[in-house]
Amino acid sequence: MQDIVHLNLAHRADDAAVEEMQLVKGARAVFFTGGDQLKITSKLGGSRLCEEIHAIYERGGLIAGTSAGASVLTETMIVTGDDRTHRIGDALQLSPGLGFISGMIIDQHFGERGRVGRLLGVVVQNPRAVGIGIDENTAIVIKTPECFEVIGAGAVYVLDARPMTHTNIAEDQKEATLSAFNIRLHLLSEGDSFDVEDGTPHARG
Repeated sequence: MQDIVHLNLAHRADDAAVEEMQLVKGARAVFFTGGDQLKITSKLGGSRLCEEIHAIYERGGLIAGTSAGASVLTETMIVTGDDRTHRIGDALQLSPGLGFISGMIIDQHFGERGRVGRLLGVVVQNPRAVGIGIDENTAIVIKTPECFEVIGAGAVYVLDARPMTHTNIAEDQKEATLSAFNIRLHLLSEGDSFDVEDGTPHARG
């Protein structure tokens, strides 16, 4: 029989969190629930407990999350931002995530909340990272550090700004509308996959 344990971090995890450490040791999977991604990272980031979860991942364990719990898995995460961001001065707050995934920034509830403008603003500011927008009832399964596959009923949107040839994002005219040239958009459904390293989508089958 498999044991499922709820780890409730009411306060920041630290070296004194002996009980939490014992619950995590020996685990083969860790699932982060939704809510507030900044609460997750501020309570867990940089702690011994977080290091233990990273050790599970490095041993081949499963690390997963939903909603905010998916966003925290990357090196850089979105904290806040207008869903329809389109001006240079629109506030986008980014923060360090827990660092399980590199080269990607994940946004959730994507199609349902119309967040393409927000994610565009993020990847224009951070063209090194590929933007991944995930619909509800949908997930990406990261098979290797370079490749993921889509499962579920909705779509996954990939915004790749690495080929970008121009943007006005660094200009001082904060009320100006954002412009950016040659950003690639891919729309993936169940069974499709994407190679993050070379920026190539692959159809299912």
